[in-house]
Amino acid sequence: MVAHEEGREEGHKSGLTEGEIKGRREALLRLLARAKMTLTDSDGARIQACSEVGTLDRWIENVLGASSISDVLT
Repeated sequence: MVAHEEGREEGHKSGLTEGEIKGRREALLRLLARAKMTLTDSDGARIQACSEVGTLDRWIENVLGASSISDVLT
């Protein structure tokens, strides 16, 4: 019974993390669109492949004051 509860809790945490990552990707893409920055297929794939919350947060912050997508994704 304990293993079942641990498995459920771990699955719940994993789902929350996935949701956070998805939300940050969506926020980044919306901010880039509002800043009228055009993404290449490579840039879009890089954003979609990123699974690190810290990196996504940094990219979101980089949008402010950025003049190009390369300024954002550094």
